[in-house]
Amino acid sequence: MEPTVRIAVVDDSMQDRQAICDQIAAYAAGRRLPWQAQGFPSGDTFLHSWASRRYEAVFLDILMDGMNGMEIARQLRQLDPTVPLIFITCEADYAIAGYEVEAIGFLVKDDTAFPAHFDRLMERLQLRLAGDIMLELPSEHTVIPVPAGSVLYAEVMDHSMHLHLDGSEMTIRMTMGQLRQVLAADPRFFECHRGIIINLDAISALQDQVVIMRSGNRLPVSRRKTQLLRQAFAARRISAARKSQ
Repeated sequence: MEPTVRIAVVDDSMQDRQAICDQIAAYAAGRRLPWQAQGFPSGDTFLHSWASRRYEAVFLDILMDGMNGMEIARQLRQLDPTVPLIFITCEADYAIAGYEVEAIGFLVKDDTAFPAHFDRLMERLQLRLAGDIMLELPSEHTVIPVPAGSVLYAEVMDHSMHLHLDGSEMTIRMTMGQLRQVLAADPRFFECHRGIIINLDAISALQDQVVIMRSGNRLPVSRRKTQLLRQAFAARRISAARKSQ
């Protein structure tokens, strides 16, 4: 079971605070994410809670009675310089202030495009919390950003690089050597056979010189890579188990 991700929502408006908490809960439920939102009516109550219970992400209203969002953010940055911050505001002009404390984004309460902005921001937050990275992959005449975690495996076929993603596929203009360099620092990826790189986290089962991906695809494993793959797969499982404790 994945550990619960605790998200704090700090807003002195009970109605707005509850609305954000409800939207976070709905987003998480729709994607089966173990996210839990907790509301705070003031910066004082939030910072007091932080002393005994750390949160993985924080939503801050900029304009509040008493301590405002920027003041809370400055104090929070002294406690934790990396926790993702998202500002909530009634005026888009205030959003620029978020750069001072490295906020990852902002939401404008009365914006007609709020639902779309909220979903995009949640996707960004989800990647940030997962520690994922974006791969900048060349395709035709453009570059397409792809979350590394969505890549199941890549294979060279007919002199082209085919990327198999969760629910889709794409062909990119990249050699296997170039892809190796892009993924070199990511421990999730393993070259199991000449021309095939797999995501260890997307493995369903290992058989004798065959790996079965969660998509159902069966891929060959070279004889000399079989033991190395089993070791790398076991290491990923142990790492995931430790993170969930």
